Amino acid sequence: MIPRVLAILPAIIPSTMIGVVKPMIILHHQGKLIADIKFEPSVSIKDIDRADLIIYNRNTAPQFASQLDYILRLNKPYIYELDDNFFEIPLETEIGRYHRAPEQLEQLKRYLSNASLVRVYSTNVQDQVKSLNPQIELVTGSVDLDLINIKLGSRVREKIKIVYSTSREKDKLADIFMSDLSRIITEFGDQIEMHFWGYRPIELDKIRNYRHRKFSLDYDRYLRRFSHQGYAIGLAPLLDDRFHRSKTNNKFREYGACKIAGIYSNVQVYTSCVQDGITGLLVNNQCGEWYKALKQLIKNDNLRRNIGEQAHRFVKTHYSIDDAANVWWSQIRSILSKQEEPPPDSPEKTGLGKNSDFQISVEVSGEKESQFSFASFLTLLKLIVIHIKSNSYRSTIELIRRYLASKKLYLKIRISLSKVATFFCLHKKQ
Repeated sequence: MIPRVLAILPAIIPSTMIGVVKPMIILHHQGKLIADIKFEPSVSIKDIDRADLIIYNRNTAPQFASQLDYILRLNKPYIYELDDNFFEIPLETEIGRYHRAPEQLEQLKRYLSNASLVRVYSTNVQDQVKSLNPQIELVTGSVDLDLINIKLGSRVREKIKIVYSTSREKDKLADIFMSDLSRIITEFGDQIEMHFWGYRPIELDKIRNYRHRKFSLDYDRYLRRFSHQGYAIGLAPLLDDRFHRSKTNNKFREYGACKIAGIYSNVQVYTSCVQDGITGLLVNNQCGEWYKALKQLIKNDNLRRNIGEQAHRFVKTHYSIDDAANVWWSQIRSILSKQEEPPPDSPEKTGLGKNSDFQISVEVSGEKESQFSFASFLTLLKLIVIHIKSNSYRSTIELIRRYLASKKLYLKIRISLSKVATFFCLHKKQ
């Protein structure tokens, strides 16, 4: 019997698309499982009842504790994927204050401690989480090479395009290279063109050879556009602290996939995958280091092209999205094969957790079902009101814009999981 897998997501961001959504769609189209992907507020009891296994990713909101309570009551197995270190996320950012709030961390610990399996991408996170749950596996990130659409033509005869991309609107990591980049822009002028995706440094607004592109929630669309721009050099700054050491090497995967010669901070996240001078350049986060690396790649066409080619080969060999989907499938099969009846006296799985404000029985009526969904809708409205009170209206409008964009992307995902899309994918491979 084909298992049903329900992914309950707090939002759709690039790491969620790469780590969960894309692999589930691949497995769904292969006919190995029936995938269902939903946002937290839209999950119904019926969704949970018919699922054989649940997937969580970055969920921490205590407002949705009743969903976890119900899953535990039914003894449903679930996998929790943690691609960031919320225990160490800096408090000076809004997202940091959100995830580091005591109630958020307490809920995160509940998710982690009761999971059938915890998936992490960093040994630092693995060491920190294993005290909560020994069922933890270190996995590798991936990139969908089918989305790559590299621009043809000689990059030597064109302006040398340098790129930095991030989903963050406010980004302190760019400060690591900004002074060196300013020197490069002054020195090389019209020979180069600087592109920023997402973050917009106001100090570059008046510079002629600077371009800015808005952040896109649609990761597939982003990667297609990004790979077709003809970028020659990519910048990947990272701090060497507990939080940033827990990051994944996503920029190396993206730059390598696009045959971009990357310059990377000399920190463990990148030293573990980048061969200095072969698949990228590793530099210290010191003034002058980024300038020297940029100048070297701008002036040495052969080095720049060779690094791009070698990085592409490495990424193609080590970070396949199909391999990532196969790892998911192996983990799902293993968990479902071990699934047993709940222990008769297990306090967590026979009752609802202490954080739950929604009492629910295993026999759920239609009235309870509607209460469950309505409570989730009210939670969403409450979050918007809280944001308006603590932020500017402009910031809240941007939040709503992103929310609507995510709903559009969600509809696209639902279409890709439809019977028609699955039918064509299955027959296309035959």
